[in-house]
Amino acid sequence: MVTVKTYNNAMEAHLGRVMLEQAQIQAVVFNEESILINPFYNTTIGVRLNVREEDAERAREILAQEGSKEQDANHS
Repeated sequence: MVTVKTYNNAMEAHLGRVMLEQAQIQAVVFNEESILINPFYNTTIGVRLNVREEDAERAREILAQEGSKEQDANHS
């Protein structure tokens, strides 16, 4: 598994996971429990979204497209 994106909180990571799973890409959220135990980890390691190595490029493209849609909506 490889990390395709690191988030500041678990909720955003799970939204990314759902988005990838809708595109038939298996995704797993890591470090969620570490953030709950010690919030300092939030700024140092973050919550990671991981996928299989063969899905990584496509997953990054999907997440990047969604990020650009959010920026467009914020600037409207």
